[in-house]
Amino acid sequence: MSNQLNMENLSEIMKLLETLLKRLEAQNPCPEIRREWIPKQELQSFLGFASTQMATHEKNYKWVYTIIGKQKFYSTKSVSNILNKNIRE
Repeated sequence: MSNQLNMENLSEIMKLLETLLKRLEAQNPCPEIRREWIPKQELQSFLGFASTQMATHEKNYKWVYTIIGKQKFYSTKSVSNILNKNIRE
């Protein structure tokens, strides 16, 4: 009985996980693009920079970016390369 109960629980958990995964995928309809480009606000928040710091680092490190309308997007490869070059041990 205990083994059957565990299998039922596992089955229910798996169904819930599938539902959550579908919801997450629906919130991010373009995962291919999201892997390549990150919105300025997200990068700024992740790095903990103010607008002035973002502009300074963008210029100094020559981050690759694109602008669509009023929205700026940074290349994740560009940012990743800079972060990897500045690793300290």
